[in-house]
Amino acid sequence: MSEMKAALQHRHGGPEVLAIADLAAPQPGANEVLVRVKAAAVNRLDYLQLGRPILPGFRLPHIGGLDFAGDVIATGPNVDGYDLGTRVVVDPQVVSGTGREVPVVLGGNSAGGFAELCVVPTTNLYRLGDAMPYHEAAALPTAYATAWRALFGTGGLRSGQWLLIHGAGSALTLAALQLAAGKGAHVIISGRGRAKLDRAERLGATVTADSITDDTTRVVREATNGQGVDLVFDHVGATTLATSLHSLRPGGTLVVAGNTSGDHAQLPSLAALFHKGISIKGAGPYSRGDFAAALDTYQALSCIPVIDTVGTLKDLPTMYERLSNGRTNGKLLITP
Repeated sequence: MSEMKAALQHRHGGPEVLAIADLAAPQPGANEVLVRVKAAAVNRLDYLQLGRPILPGFRLPHIGGLDFAGDVIATGPNVDGYDLGTRVVVDPQVVSGTGREVPVVLGGNSAGGFAELCVVPTTNLYRLGDAMPYHEAAALPTAYATAWRALFGTGGLRSGQWLLIHGAGSALTLAALQLAAGKGAHVIISGRGRAKLDRAERLGATVTADSITDDTTRVVREATNGQGVDLVFDHVGATTLATSLHSLRPGGTLVVAGNTSGDHAQLPSLAALFHKGISIKGAGPYSRGDFAAALDTYQALSCIPVIDTVGTLKDLPTMYERLSNGRTNGKLLITP
């Protein structure tokens, strides 16, 4: 294949800066393979970098798409164990091994999955069984690996503990819900809209709270006999910080993994923070071990993929508009 189609970003702005372009097909180098992309998921980072660079090393023109799955169709030198046709899902974080270079993120500051083809290091490939659809696999990497890191790596969540997660329509929330409930935690989900909360209950939520009509902290206190939750996983940010802190039990932990509602937030009470012994932690980037553990657990627990819409490359601008307006109900996916 000498050419490919890709959603190419030439400048910064809104969704209108994307154009479907015909480009020369990339060629795999040593220890790399060429993947024919079968499905790719839309992430908030993809949308944010339309407006401005977020990751160091971002350059225009750019092909986004952090999360994707497909087939190996060519291999470079020194590649063993990946025959042509091998079905794979891709970890977008490329580990250099030296610790000095700017980290490479496929779709973040290097070409990603919003194209028919993408070059991927073999260290970033995970084999897919024949039973898992490409769309399901593409919805997993960032959401499930981030959730695993926040809950079990940074948060130390254990069976029997209580957990609060905000954002019932978010793919990250629904990934964390299923992982936590599958590991025996009691999960409280807050969000807008009864339909989203009903689905959260079907996926394993113990209790739900409508963030428009309910006092989430009161719901938490009632569910936990006045104690509060052991852990809050907050990837919303400024608008939920006070609720998160007020919902914690003494000695509880808040793990922050996002700032979609704003980057600046005010602590509601320093006195409560130190008197109750509250810990606030950043989730941190997930590791290769987190990625593998999350995908293995997903399959072991028979988790349910939450997919909103599947479109094509030409639908990306519309999907970005929906993402910016919060009108999503699970993962948005494209098929190049």
